[in-house]
Amino acid sequence: IAGPTTSEVPVASDDAYIPLLFKNGGLDDLDIVAVHPYNWRFAPEYSGSFERLTKLRELCVQYGKPDIEIWGTENGYTTSMTKNPAMGKVGNDTGLAGQAAWQTRFVVMTLAEKLLSKVFVYSMHDYYDRTNAEHKFGLSTGYRSAYDQFAAKPVLIALANASHILNKADCTDKIVAEDQSTYAYRFDAPGEEDVIAMWSTNTRDALTLSLGANEVTFVDMYGNEQKLYSND
Repeated sequence: IAGPTTSEVPVASDDAYIPLLFKNGGLDDLDIVAVHPYNWRFAPEYSGSFERLTKLRELCVQYGKPDIEIWGTENGYTTSMTKNPAMGKVGNDTGLAGQAAWQTRFVVMTLAEKLLSKVFVYSMHDYYDRTNAEHKFGLSTGYRSAYDQFAAKPVLIALANASHILNKADCTDKIVAEDQSTYAYRFDAPGEEDVIAMWSTNTRDALTLSLGANEVTFVDMYGNEQKLYSND
């Protein structure tokens, strides 16, 4: 049994839905805690989602199931500019690059921080009304798209790339800037080279790492590779 499958993660007070549910024994009947950790109007680092998921884990510990899996059974970001103008400021004015960046960062962060065991992305494709936020969460275009019908949006390519690179990898180290603008997560997978997932919401930030190597492979969000070499 998976539940309570709430919209967002209502844990802000003792009187919120999930704390009351757990207090009254609801957690005892669950095999998986399922929530919809939405806050699509903000970049994931500043949305409050991770603080709420951390509180949710604390509640699971408090009520006797510290190791129960938490699944994000619905999460996504719309490219509707009328409802989410901030998205258009991320890379271009269509929202496509912003959707790809925000969704991929959400998945990487929640898995790295072990806040969620699984993330289910909403939805498979767009619907017809481009001014309706609910119709523009798709991983691909829809049947009334102004572009090619059912073509992959950048978010689908970015998520596929992250899944391919980080499959079976565990986060072993991290660097997070005090202002939450710059992130670096180190992942290790048996028999594979270490991977560092890095990004910054501040284009002027600089991060210097000592990697113990004079050659690395840089892979962008969409899987394009480039060899980088040190001067040593």
